Amino acid sequence: MAPTLRPHDILVIDRLLDPIPGAIVVATVDGLFLVRRFQPGMHAIYLVADNPTAGAIRLYEEMEQQLWGVVTHLVRALGQPIPPPPTAT
Repeated sequence: MAPTLRPHDILVIDRLLDPIPGAIVVATVDGLFLVRRFQPGMHAIYLVADNPTAGAIRLYEEMEQQLWGVVTHLVRALGQPIPPPPTAT
């Protein structure tokens, strides 16, 4: 199965929405921005990557964490990927 998100995709994020199970969210965990699926369980909340090699993250109260927003739309270029901007010299 192809990954949901690819390099150079542009995400549209709604910071006012509450996530539903399976929604793609942007979150910060211990200072790191993550894009993962929101999966609440009976006794915990997990952030699950579509990439099977990246493990799920169980959120604990003592972690520095913030749900930053819910991804509502995805913009993807067709054909050639957008090149990165030139670096200043």
